[in-house]
Amino acid sequence: MISGALWLMDKLLWKKARAKQEMAEPKVVEYARGFFPVFLVVLVIRSFIVSPSVVPSGSLLPTLDVGDYVLANNFAYGVRLPLTNIKIIPVGEPKRGDIALFHWPVNPQAVFIKRVVGVPGDVVSYNDKVLTINGKVATQKFISPAKRVYTGEGQWINAEERSEDLLGVKHHIYVIPDRPSENFTNLVIPKGEYLMMGDDRDDSDDGRGWGLVPEKDLIGKAWRRFFSWDSVNHSVRWDRIGSLIH
Repeated sequence: MISGALWLMDKLLWKKARAKQEMAEPKVVEYARGFFPVFLVVLVIRSFIVSPSVVPSGSLLPTLDVGDYVLANNFAYGVRLPLTNIKIIPVGEPKRGDIALFHWPVNPQAVFIKRVVGVPGDVVSYNDKVLTINGKVATQKFISPAKRVYTGEGQWINAEERSEDLLGVKHHIYVIPDRPSENFTNLVIPKGEYLMMGDDRDDSDDGRGWGLVPEKDLIGKAWRRFFSWDSVNHSVRWDRIGSLIH
């Protein structure tokens, strides 16, 4: 905004006065004129098309790993004004099974990324590490026994891998067999709100602890990894770069 204002003021007022006095263009105006188009393009891309984010924790393991850099499709859930996040053009709504980026309701400055488990109108229960949605069980299948998994910030867990059918959306999850399940029963998801949970079910700070996410806090749908860094082995995970997120 500052660079654009300087460029406009120079074009409307200062440039003619300088020409009459044969004065050189000030450096600040030169920089403003040069950088304004770049800033504008970045603002438009980040606000309306895609925005980058890095996964800081293992709450979505094994789907997203610590150090995955992801691009979010910003118009998947509607076109929103920059800074205010007010929706101006409705495009779509989150679907059950989407991985979504959103402003954390507890602290809107923080951006979280979780899987959409409950959408408006759903009745959701979670008992003994198994979801039930609208009376239908999200069936699970055993994939592999507990193994040592890095979850970020120097922490490791022993997690068992399972596949889950989230009423048509199939993906893998982690559970920690010796941890108690954070059970809840018959949670009704009201209009305009969503229940978000991590795929690392027993090691995720999600909607089970801090509640539902209102529609106004949504940012976009996670789309694709554009980089991935393994902080344990200090190496790039080349096989993950460019892969779709689902």
